[in-house]
Amino acid sequence: MEQSDETTLPAKMRWGGAEDADGIGMKLYFEKSPEFCEVTFEEELSLMIELNGKWFYKAPETKTIDLMPAFFEKPIADNTELVMKIFATPADGVNDQTENDDWNFNYYAEMTKMPVMRIRYEPVGIVK
Repeated sequence: MEQSDETTLPAKMRWGGAEDADGIGMKLYFEKSPEFCEVTFEEELSLMIELNGKWFYKAPETKTIDLMPAFFEKPIADNTELVMKIFATPADGVNDQTENDDWNFNYYAEMTKMPVMRIRYEPVGIVK
């Protein structure tokens, strides 16, 4: 994967295939290995998300993705910065023929709102 310049919203993403795509990356700072980590998207996009070597799929109707499996097999050290990579895919697996001249090779989607992260490092206490 190659990293380029910073981007601003709206961010246009291109999907040409699993090994040919342009997405966005979000730097995330972790104080230590989390006990809870999720990301919420407001937009109905079909996305592939990578964090700490683990891939996740977000269907258009899904809002929140549990990212904890990214830390089960590969815990992180304290004060670690990771990049969450986000790529947009066609929801039904078919490129829209009415979209662009290169529809046969590429699918394009636009993200206009940044996702919201929820990270917790300590378990919630039990109240008796």
